[in-house]
Amino acid sequence: MCKIRSAGHRSKPREPAPPHMETMRSEVEEVIGKTTAATSEDRIKAQHHRIQRGLLLYETCSSEELRVFCQQRGIHFPPRSHRIARRARDELIGLLEAADENNTFHRYIDLPPELGLLVIEAYMSFVPGPYIDDKPPPICGVSRNVRHEALNIFYQNYRLDLTFDLRTVPPDLDVQLRFAMEEELPISEIEYIKKFFILGLFGHYGYCNFTLDISKDGKSYQLSKAEWTNSEKWRKVAAKMLERMNASLDGILSTDGKIVLSAPKIWAWREMWEMALKEVENEERIKWLWTQQPLGGPPLPPES
Repeated sequence: MCKIRSAGHRSKPREPAPPHMETMRSEVEEVIGKTTAATSEDRIKAQHHRIQRGLLLYETCSSEELRVFCQQRGIHFPPRSHRIARRARDELIGLLEAADENNTFHRYIDLPPELGLLVIEAYMSFVPGPYIDDKPPPICGVSRNVRHEALNIFYQNYRLDLTFDLRTVPPDLDVQLRFAMEEELPISEIEYIKKFFILGLFGHYGYCNFTLDISKDGKSYQLSKAEWTNSEKWRKVAAKMLERMNASLDGILSTDGKIVLSAPKIWAWREMWEMALKEVENEERIKWLWTQQPLGGPPLPPES
């Protein structure tokens, strides 16, 4: 059996408590000044949230600057006198803030690839890392190219936990992987995973685990033996498995130029565990048979 789940992402951590109102008020006043600070707690929270997001507080702008911003963004407003009244000024600020929340950019496809990637990285910097019940962010539905870049960033710190249980008969590959991953990670997204925790279970209390870290470009990797059962037999199995996995990953690099894993390649790791275990068991069986051979010399007398 091959069990697949996310390692180190059992549940979402609690979000930090928001700062006290006086703290938020103080931070807002540092930006816009005490005399122009809002009195409404809801407004202070909204202004503080804009500060955290790195957005401009329009209260710091002059009336003329607000006019220019509206004109540049195609926001229409009734003609006013040069000196905008406080109420009209608040309306302009509200229009600009609403435009910030619904801002769209229609020229992404015309950007050079390097700038396009910077846009995606900036967007993804506000997306929390994946947890068990997380889905890729909406930007992944924009296009195939955007999805590819966004998923690379989304899963960059995601470590997949693989458990290969050699004490059971393996089911069909496709059925098993789909059953194990259906609620956690689509099979098609395995290729974006660069970090793995690999556990092999065999015999009574026999186990060994590894950590595999693939570089961002897929052209190098680090495979480390983390822990194993304190038994000579299982240590041998672990050593042979480590040797086989290194050979497998080196083979992928030699053939493809970089490591991009898929469900069949991961399933092949189970076969490596089986071969390593059988090889050690055969060595022990041969060793035991040699101990049963009689020593050289005359034939032993028949038993009476």
